[in-house]
Amino acid sequence: MERGRRTHDQVELRIATRRTLVDRAIRIAKIERTVTCIIIPNNLQDEKYEEPARMHNSIHTSLHFSYPQIVPSQSDLKKAANILNEGKKVAMLIGAGAYNAADEVMQVAELLGAGVAKALLGKDVLPDDLPYVTGAIGLLGTKPSWDLMMDCDTLLMVGSSFPYSEFLPKEGQARGIQIDINGKMLGIRYPMELNLQGDSHETLSALIPLLKRKEDRSWREEIEKGMKEWWKIIEARAMNSADPINPQRIFWELSSRLPRRGVGEVVARIACAPARRAQVVLQVPHAAEDHRRFSCSTREEPEVAAASAARGAGR
Repeated sequence: MERGRRTHDQVELRIATRRTLVDRAIRIAKIERTVTCIIIPNNLQDEKYEEPARMHNSIHTSLHFSYPQIVPSQSDLKKAANILNEGKKVAMLIGAGAYNAADEVMQVAELLGAGVAKALLGKDVLPDDLPYVTGAIGLLGTKPSWDLMMDCDTLLMVGSSFPYSEFLPKEGQARGIQIDINGKMLGIRYPMELNLQGDSHETLSALIPLLKRKEDRSWREEIEKGMKEWWKIIEARAMNSADPINPQRIFWELSSRLPRRGVGEVVARIACAPARRAQVVLQVPHAAEDHRRFSCSTREEPEVAAASAARGAGR
């Protein structure tokens, strides 16, 4: 469950309320994007269902549900476009909230010559072998993601509540814009200049016509150069010998062998050596029709993780 979200619990006390409880649980879970829980006491589980009586103050259920269209005002969209058009070095950070806006994220990145870093929950929004995607950010992140945040002058955060501010630009370094459907999560991770409450797909679709393509592509070229160097480092690490096996080697080899359009996540805990146990997470992007280099991150023992974090942070 994401930070800032509530859990709704309800205990069923009468058989007649079951239909209403299930309906409410589903609706609350969908509209609030949160966790709901129905607890059915043991003595009611085998009871025969009965329709609720028609009486004063009855609660009913209904079948239809659809998400509302939530888009910021046109004036705020124009302000956002002006900030992004004025930026020379735009960085994007995407999370799970950008899942339905992959095409729009790519369009914005192309127009602005931006690099795109991914929070953990947004790892499968875009494939890692797009030349401007710098991969994960944070303790399990890449050096290019660190460089992207440390060198940018404009930050566009889409559908993410990434909490580790030390991996974001320093305060005052970048002009910030955040897009999130949950207004409670806006502006709490970085001092944003503009907060836009809205659906990522709808908001970016409305924003794209207002953006100007940057003719100076030197920032994009710098990002792509950094990624080429990073992939060489990842390959070299994967080829390191280990006893009994280097987990990174497994997923490096899998990348060229797994089928196209794969969807899913594989988690394997591999004991490579007493001092280097690692949980390896392979995430297969949903947008992987033409991309077969899959993201791989490892969670290592504390002393190893500290060294890896220092390398990944470029420090």
